Amino acid sequence: MSPHCGWAKKLTATLEGREGLLTVSEAAEYLNVSKVTIRRWTNNGTLACVRVGVRKERRFVESELRKLISGPGVDVDHATTTKAVGGMHCCVVCDEPEHEWEAIGDAIVDHLSARSQVVFIGDAERMDRLGTELTRRGMDPESLAASGELRRLSIEASYLLSGDFSADRAIAFAESTILESYASGFDRLLFIGCVDWALTGQASHQAFLIKEVMAYEKGLNSILEKYPTTTILCPYVLSQVDSKTIVDAFWVHPKLLYQSQFKAGLYSGS
Repeated sequence: MSPHCGWAKKLTATLEGREGLLTVSEAAEYLNVSKVTIRRWTNNGTLACVRVGVRKERRFVESELRKLISGPGVDVDHATTTKAVGGMHCCVVCDEPEHEWEAIGDAIVDHLSARSQVVFIGDAERMDRLGTELTRRGMDPESLAASGELRRLSIEASYLLSGDFSADRAIAFAESTILESYASGFDRLLFIGCVDWALTGQASHQAFLIKEVMAYEKGLNSILEKYPTTTILCPYVLSQVDSKTIVDAFWVHPKLLYQSQFKAGLYSGS
């Protein structure tokens, strides 16, 4: 049994425990419809809800939303997929490095197929895996790079461009990258930034880096408010990051993806 197996079970239990806690706003985002539509569907019986508190506020169980998506008669674009829809900041949690492509591969291929831009920031191992998997899917990474549809950036050429990792500099870099994408004529962007490399260094420096990384992740939410056609995916590997850091990551992401299941994150906008 792997050393992080127990934590993986706790993670699954935590995510499942959030069933039934979706607000009207979260349900609207999940189904990619307006809050008015959500209220109309609950009033006419299309969508089941529970009432909580003295104000009898609507709350939704995610399984009911999935049921609505798969059922007949309702046209819903599921906004929590990683297809080229934009406007999502998601913490992608993987058990092992080799599972990462399974979690993010479809999103990359979908965006490239839609002629959207993909910016991928990672180490050499991740770059090699990206090239191998794209080739396996019948795509030519070099041609995609030449056309600008695929930008592959090393850690040194992105997060560490100005020296040590800094939340403010990383946020500024992410925003400038988004603006470059729009200026190049792309309507949508998939931005994948791997930051877990910064969380495994010397213990004396690690606490500072974790604080900076989480400040960066939180700042990305403000960016998405300005650039809603951008999707940001942030992979974290359970075998390489401690459980406390994963929980910290939950608090700064509006969406979570684990074992092919999307859940609402713990970020509330505050």
